[in-house]
Amino acid sequence: MSFLSSNRNTQPRRASGHSLLDIGVAVFLLTVLALLVSNIFVIHLARDYNDRACKDAVLSAARAVISGKDPLSIQRAAQDGLNESPQGGYFIEHPTFLEYKDEKSAGVRQLRVQTQTVARVPFPILVMDDETRERGILAFKSTYIVEFPNKNP
Repeated sequence: MSFLSSNRNTQPRRASGHSLLDIGVAVFLLTVLALLVSNIFVIHLARDYNDRACKDAVLSAARAVISGKDPLSIQRAAQDGLNESPQGGYFIEHPTFLEYKDEKSAGVRQLRVQTQTVARVPFPILVMDDETRERGILAFKSTYIVEFPNKNP
């Protein structure tokens, strides 16, 4: 018996082997999945970032109302609350004000703040929306309303 001879021809081929095509398809699908996950991650971060920034702005303005400041100081407090949010980075821009209202009516004072954040989608080709696919950006809006009893009708 020789150690150099092989008995491969006598053993049946196992069915658990993988072809190069199977591995190629698996790598392709995992790559597409990773790109989709990165899109979802950036979109989730941008939405939460805008929501937190809007909430910080309206809470800052509400503190100014409670402390009895004038309307211009209240608006500045809302802007300062928005400016104190950290910078977003390359994919997520810093939020901007869309609306600021300080209304008094029938015994209720209402502060309304709306902000918008624009996010760049890392792989817009994987997004179903035609406009987002072309431009590569998504805009997220948040609105917070705080009501106070109006002592001075």
